[in-house]
Amino acid sequence: KLCELKTLDIASKASALAFDNSGKYLAYASPERIQVTIVKEWTVLCDLKADGNTRALDFGIDATFLAVASSKGQLDLFAASK
Repeated sequence: KLCELKTLDIASKASALAFDNSGKYLAYASPERIQVTIVKEWTVLCDLKADGNTRALDFGIDATFLAVASSKGQLDLFAASK
């Protein structure tokens, strides 16, 4: 039997979401933003502005970057600054 672990209030419908391979991070997109959350603490690691066209997103190897694809054929790559 499944039970609810956490409900995220993102204020609008989610268009895409993905966990990294370790399950440590969750990224999700809404029309207004893309957020990356640390799952264990449920805190937002980063909040990126979105253009409302995000259709897919996925983490790269070891969650070193986030790839975001739009319905307009654009692919954006985001990485933490060093």
